[in-house]
Amino acid sequence: MQRAADTGRAGPEVYDHLAAALTEKLRDAEAAAASQTAIELGGESTARLCTLGHARLEAGDVGEAGRAFARALERAPDSPAALTGLGRIASEAGDFDDAERRYRAAIDTEPASGEAWARLGEAQRLSAETDLPRIEAILADPAVPAEVAQGLHFAAATVLDKAGRHDDAFGHYRAGNDQITIRRTFDRTVFDADIAATIETFTPGLVARFEGAGSASKVPVFILGMPRSGTTLAEQITASHPDVFGAGECHFLPDSAETLQAGTGTAAAPQAVDAADGGLIAQAAKAHLKALTRLAPDAARVADKMPSNFRLLGLIPILFPDAAIVHCVRNPVDTCLSCYFQNFTHQPWSRDLADIAAFYRGYRRLMDHWAALFPGRILDLRYEDMVGDKDREARRLVAHLGLEWQGGVEDFHKSGRAIRTASLWQARQPVYTTSVARWKRYEKHLGPLIEALGELADE
Repeated sequence: MQRAADTGRAGPEVYDHLAAALTEKLRDAEAAAASQTAIELGGESTARLCTLGHARLEAGDVGEAGRAFARALERAPDSPAALTGLGRIASEAGDFDDAERRYRAAIDTEPASGEAWARLGEAQRLSAETDLPRIEAILADPAVPAEVAQGLHFAAATVLDKAGRHDDAFGHYRAGNDQITIRRTFDRTVFDADIAATIETFTPGLVARFEGAGSASKVPVFILGMPRSGTTLAEQITASHPDVFGAGECHFLPDSAETLQAGTGTAAAPQAVDAADGGLIAQAAKAHLKALTRLAPDAARVADKMPSNFRLLGLIPILFPDAAIVHCVRNPVDTCLSCYFQNFTHQPWSRDLADIAAFYRGYRRLMDHWAALFPGRILDLRYEDMVGDKDREARRLVAHLGLEWQGGVEDFHKSGRAIRTASLWQARQPVYTTSVARWKRYEKHLGPLIEALGELADE
């Protein structure tokens, strides 16, 4: 499809398919561009506008996304895709009343709207009395497509978990994960080899070789760790400081790795760092900083809270020796279970408890390596400590960024900033402790996870 588009003679349908393919690969900005080209060549349609809107939203361009969804609704006032898109925008902005209105309007048009049901669950707007029977009735139809059933199962599980019906909830979580049909799969052998190659490549000698090559800027802040470990909470606290801009989950560090790969002709990121020279490192750091500061030109610090940056953490001190690095840590079993309970359609390791444990063990192995390689550089911020003593941990966090404490940081949950992660509802609430040791409510179902975690499960 890309080759066909590159000829310059492709019709709009080619760009429709290209946008879908790029979306599947999480290349959202490119997907939006392909969708825009389809519109320019073939005209606006409800489907194309919704595709454009969702791609713009995933790429972080909320304003353009909202305009695309609004134009779609002008053409089709009951469009479930457009209504769900506008619901997402409202939900991420913290307007859960408007989000619920949009999601329920989508469901009124299409009762089997799996995404709308799932996102109502994310926003904690589902009722066990009225909504659960409707969800279960839809799921009882064997003709329900897998992608629809997926969202419905996660929605049902959310309601049942809140109602304390943990066995029934776990059954729906398991069914939801079993329904995920993305083409990517998790290969533990490949993952372990990638971790080993990263550890082998990033040595004290490699880091010393690039001393002085990166940027001296203190603007970048990296908040990372496992998903569901408290990264959104840490970012909310950080972004409540007047000198900090919370940029959400950015792709700038992987982009920097791709710059090194392109510049060295090397396929894998660790080997690309090893093959680079000081000039290429300086080029990557300059481009990274430019992209970051473009988001907030006047901010003293800009926080990137992409959890998966732990895999490229060794590149951070090379590019930005003075950058702040925050590692969010949570009880291993709680972390893994929370990942299983999320509708992570593009995280293939999150669909199976044993795979999650394998991913977690690799993550811990790599983080132990980074801690030894960069002693004193990484702040470990434990979720249980953050909810146990919010003020103390917030002060530790602000101090690690090299900033003075400012009143109001402790009221992070009152922030009006958009949140685009699975924790968007929780981050709007005052700190609560109900997620601590949550796994014990599901212990009878967690044998494969606990066994695979081994000694880590006892931490």
